[in-house]
This record gives sequence, structure tokens and C-alpha cells, in this order.
Amino acid sequence: MRLFRGALLLIGLGLLVTAVDLGISGNRVSVGQDRDRELAQQVNDQSRILEEHFDRARTNMLLTAQNPAFRDFYRAPGTRAEKIAAGGPLLRDVTEALSYLEVLYPGRVISEVCFIHNNGAENARVVGATLAEPDELSTDETKNPFFQPTLALAPGRVYQAAPYVSPDTGEWVISNSTPLVVDGEQRAILHFEVSLASFQSALQGSSRNHTEIVDADTGDIALDLEHPLRSGDPLGDPADRPMRELMRTSTNSGVTTIDGQRVAYRSVATGADNANHWLVVTRTPLTPLPFWSDIGVGPIAMLLSGLFIVVFALSSRRNQRRLQSAAITDGLTLLPNRTLLYDRISQGNRLARRRGTETAVLLIDLDRFKEVNDTLGHHKGDLLLTEVGLRLRSMVRDCDTLARLGGDEFAVFLPEITHATDAIVTAQRIVRALAEPFVVDGMSIQIGGSVGVASFPAHGLNADTLIQHADVAMYQAKQRHCGSVMYEAINDRHSERRLLLSSELRHAIEDHQLVVHYQPKIDLATSEMTGVEALVRWQHPDLGLIAPDEFIPVAEEAGLIKALTMEVLDQALERSREWRDEGLAAQMSVNLSARSLVDADLPAAVARLLDRWGLDGSSLTLEITETAIIEDQEIATSILAELHDLGVRLSIDDFGTGYFSLSGLRKLPVDEIKIDRGFVSAMSSEEKDAFIVRSTITLGKNLGFRVVAEGVEDLETFEELRRLGCDDAQGFLMSRPLPADELLVWLGEWRHQRTPVPAASG
Repeated sequence: MRLFRGALLLIGLGLLVTAVDLGISGNRVSVGQDRDRELAQQVNDQSRILEEHFDRARTNMLLTAQNPAFRDFYRAPGTRAEKIAAGGPLLRDVTEALSYLEVLYPGRVISEVCFIHNNGAENARVVGATLAEPDELSTDETKNPFFQPTLALAPGRVYQAAPYVSPDTGEWVISNSTPLVVDGEQRAILHFEVSLASFQSALQGSSRNHTEIVDADTGDIALDLEHPLRSGDPLGDPADRPMRELMRTSTNSGVTTIDGQRVAYRSVATGADNANHWLVVTRTPLTPLPFWSDIGVGPIAMLLSGLFIVVFALSSRRNQRRLQSAAITDGLTLLPNRTLLYDRISQGNRLARRRGTETAVLLIDLDRFKEVNDTLGHHKGDLLLTEVGLRLRSMVRDCDTLARLGGDEFAVFLPEITHATDAIVTAQRIVRALAEPFVVDGMSIQIGGSVGVASFPAHGLNADTLIQHADVAMYQAKQRHCGSVMYEAINDRHSERRLLLSSELRHAIEDHQLVVHYQPKIDLATSEMTGVEALVRWQHPDLGLIAPDEFIPVAEEAGLIKALTMEVLDQALERSREWRDEGLAAQMSVNLSARSLVDADLPAAVARLLDRWGLDGSSLTLEITETAIIEDQEIATSILAELHDLGVRLSIDDFGTGYFSLSGLRKLPVDEIKIDRGFVSAMSSEEKDAFIVRSTITLGKNLGFRVVAEGVEDLETFEELRRLGCDDAQGFLMSRPLPADELLVWLGEWRHQRTPVPAASG
């Protein structure tokens, strides 16, 4: 029997050794494959960043070149030198046009922007929105590497030069230049420089291994992400680097081994006029072979047999701790999760009850996080949440518990407070901290947050009740845009009201309780009403008139947004038909939600309604937001194209508040852009907002769009928009949204006075 047990033991040890050996071998293969996938993914991500950079630079350069300020400069009387010396409105407009590149190209370090005559003399140069004095302008730019290649281009093309040292700033830069044609003659060059350091900043966030940007033609290292490029330093010398072989043998992309390093590389796709033929190269040392690869099987078996039980025991204990930690910790931010928070609240409340003290729960919800997540991607969203966790941690005490409940929702438990007002002070401090920009992968992102506060024992005796009441208070903070709110029982009716609205909305749609009001749009040049925007209200039989901000989110959550949208469209088009029969041919605008833009049946449904009311597609404008397009850009673009084929006009609402790229905007069949009311209402008091409004009007004109300004509430803004060449104005200065019959009364009065006067709000 002893012999038998010994044999079984030997067989078992042999199986263990074999299993361990196979596990090691499989692990080495798996580690190698994972490493290669990581390297390949990294170079793909970084190549995409550079490709988008080049594409955006070309697009923005061409948009800026269309600004009439440059043509006006040459068409004005007087010699070039006289116009430069005189300064005045001509150069002011040129300065704004050049400075607009800062708006079109955010997050980059623009060394300088130049407007250069075709003989090489500068007409104007702007550095950091500051115009150079006439005596500071260069008289000869012809020897710069961008000049002759740009002159050789046809209009509408952009030359992107290889890196060079800027003679004005001493920095390594690349440049983008395009010829300017005035009255059929090539008169000048528009040129801007971007420092290579800005590339480095944009790429470093996606770098997990040693990464270099290599000039595929020369083998020079244009950028080494581990070594900041200092002003005046030469570009990297590849002689002491393992790149020569790669230059000789590489195709467009691949993973290979060079001098003991695993190297992934990929070409950066560029246009025909781009002198930069770059490779992204990422490399990491090869994982050394384990020491047992050179040792005999016998000693390994003996060693593993002795260590196996110890290793197994230790790993089992470690795994148990890891599982325990995972059960109470948020995997992304490493903060306590909901389970641990509830436990801390329960313990803290028991202790507070014995001591006769108070505790508080703060529920924090981030503002605009979904927009960041949808537009910049989940990776950036996760990085932002991690940064938020770190900042919130610095806002609370060591005895407090900061937890992430999920998504963009955080909570803080304050176990030791003398009064509930202490919690409000903490909440206000958190609101101020969240209002400061976050830097994620070199990009500045502004979000903000709303905080609801509930205290023990006044607002609840257990964790569930406190968090529920803090959630009610947080919703109130969002509704009021006031940052933080302490729970009040009277406000809890809102939760009951929301449930009531949700249960009754379907019936309201079917029973035609939804009514449409109309807000006029005024042509700034003629003061005529050119159209109206249809805005839905809910005429509830018991609660009265309910604003859309309250029930549209309910419709989206309940899956009723499609039915609601069709009801509004039907009413608006019916009204449009009636007005046209009465001789009023006003353009009808209707808003679409983000969910409508992923509904493949939408174009057919719109076509049926237009046919039902005997209207052409051109009589209808559909308004969509930038974020709605970005949510699923491919599907949205296809649906918008089908609507455009029906003749329907398309408008980008709240323009300037999203992250939609200009190159993407140019590909859409858009007819109109509406400047967000936040910029318009502040333009008379905030120069930054005024600059954005002016620049957006110029951009819209250059792209052939009609430009509408929302939120016009004072005569000064109305007149300034008219002076700037904005097409239409919409806002309370002219009229609030009105029922159809009241709109006709207003229109009669408007046609009589033709001068905007402040309308009653409501």
C-alpha cells in the first residue's frame, strides 16, 4: 500500500510539473501576443491622432482662407504699404481672421499665423492674437521651406511643410500654407506654424511604451515622447538607434524585433501636399526567457514540487484578498463602491445615534459628462472619472468616505458633523472644485457638477433613505442650476410628479394633450419674419401647462420620444399648411432628439407627413444638435442624407457647445447653424463670447450656411448681430413662444412697427 501511495504521489507530482511547465509556456506565448497587440493598438491610436491633426489643419486653413478680410485688403484703395501703415478696420478684420485659427484649432500651440504677399513680404502676422507692428513684419519670407511649394499649388490646396526651426520663435514647427487668389490672381499666401511640442503633448496621453515619430524618408527622429524637444535642439540622430533597418525593410505597418526590442510601427496617412511622411514607432524590450529554460527537467521538477504547495497557498490567500477588495471597491477609480458606502453609513449612523451627533450624505452628479463620453470616447471618459475621483478625494477629510456609485455619480459620507450646514459648506467646496477645468491627455475639459445633501437623523435613519433623499436634492440642484441643495420634504413631490408624468405621457400623446407654440425668426436685414420654431408644451388637465424640459427626458426614458416627435411634426406641418393657404409662407422648424437620428424609419415617416399635408420638403427645417450627430455619426449621417434628398432643410442647433469637427460638419448636408444662446446673450458683456459669435458668423458664411442667433434679448445685441451680417435673430426681444392664434396677432403688430421691443417673458 505504501508503494502504491508513493507511486500515486510520483504520478501526481509528474502531472503537476507538466501542468506548470505547460502553463509557463502558454503564459509566455500569451504574454507575447498581448504585448504585440498592445504595441499595435498604441501605434494605431497615435497614427489616428496624427492623421486627424493633419486633416483638421488642412480643413481649418481652407476655411480661414475663405474669409473675405483678405480679399478686402487687396481690393481697398491705396498701396499695400499704405494700407499696412494706416492700420484701421482692414487690419482689424485681418487680425480677427488670423486669430480665428485659435478657435478652429483648439488645444494646439500655434506659434504664429501670417498673411504673406506673393513677393515674400508679410502683410500681417499674429502671435497669440496680437498683431505685429508694421516695423516688425518680415520683408522676405521666400527662403522659408513652405514658400515656393505653396506658390506652386492650385487654389484650395494646402502645403504642410516638414519640421523646421521657426526664425521668429526658435521652436521646431511644422507649417500649413495655402495660396490666396483675389479676382483671379494669386496675390498672397496664408500660413500658420504649429510647434512640434504640441504634437508631443497630444500623443503622450496614449503612450504606454517608448514611442518615437520617425521621418520615413530620412530616418530622423521627429519626436521622442520620452525626451521633450527644447527650443533649438536638433532633431534626433538615428545613427545610434535601431531604425535604419526598419527604414529599409518596413511596409506600411507591422511588428518586428530589432536589437532585442519588440517594435511596432505604422505609417501616418497624409495628403499629396504633405511633406511629412511619418512613421509612429513604439518599442519595448523583449521579455527575457525564464531562468529554467537552460536548466534540466529533473532539478526543475524537484524545485517546483517543493514550492508548489507554498505558492498555491500564498496565491489562494492573495486571490481571496483581491476578491474581497473587488467586492467593495470601484474597479476604475479604486474608490469605495456602493456596498462599502452603505456599510460605512450604517456604522456611522449607529455611532452618531449613541453620541447624539449628526451625519450627512452628499450625492454628486457630473454635468455634461455624457457629452464628453459620447464625443471623445469611453477611454477619455474613464480618464476623466479617475481625475474627478482624485480631485474629490482632496476635498474631503480622512474620516469621510468618498465612493463612486456608478457612471458619473459619486457620493460622500460625512460621519462627524456638528450641524447639517457643515455638509452644505463641503458641498459648495466640491461644486467649486468641479467647475475648474480637468486636463485629460493634454486636453482641457470643463464639466461641473450638482450636489444633493441629506443629513441623519433629520432626513433619514438608514442608508437607503439618505441616498434617495440626497438624490432628490441633487435633481433640484440640477433644475435650479445652483450647484448644491439640501433636501427638503416639499421637493420630494417632484419624484412623485415624475412618476405621474411617466405613467400619463402615453395617454397624453394619444389624447392630443400636447400643444405646439411657435417662436418667430426675424431676418436681420429686412426685419421680416422668415420662419418659426415649433416648441412643444403639455397641456395637462390637472397640472396645467408643463414645459418640455420636464417631460422630454421622461419621454426618452419611457421610449415615447418617437411618438412625441411624430405628434409635434404632425401638428406643426398641419399649421404650416393652414398658414400657407392664408398666404403666410413661413419656414417651419422642428427639433429632433438624438434618438430620432438613429431611427431608420424617420425619413419615410417625415415623407408621409409632408405628403399628408401637401407640403414640399423645402418648407420644413429639422433642428439637430452637434452631440446628437456624434452619438452615432455613421447612422446619423445616412439618415440626414435621406432627409436632405426629400428637400428638408437641416439646421445645427446650439452650435459651438459640442466637439463636432469642422471637417465632419463640411460633409453633412447642412443648410443652417444656430449660435447657442449662451454665447449670444453674453456677447455685449463678454469679449470672448462676442469673438466666438463674430467668428461663427464668418465661418457660417464661408461654408454657405444661413446663420441664426438664439437668445437675443436686448436691442444692442440685435443691432450688433445685424452689423456683423448674421442672417436671422430669435429671442424674447422679439417674442416668446406663442400659441398659433397669438402669433398671428403678434405678427400684425410686428409688421406695423418693424422695430424690436422687449416682449413679456413667460
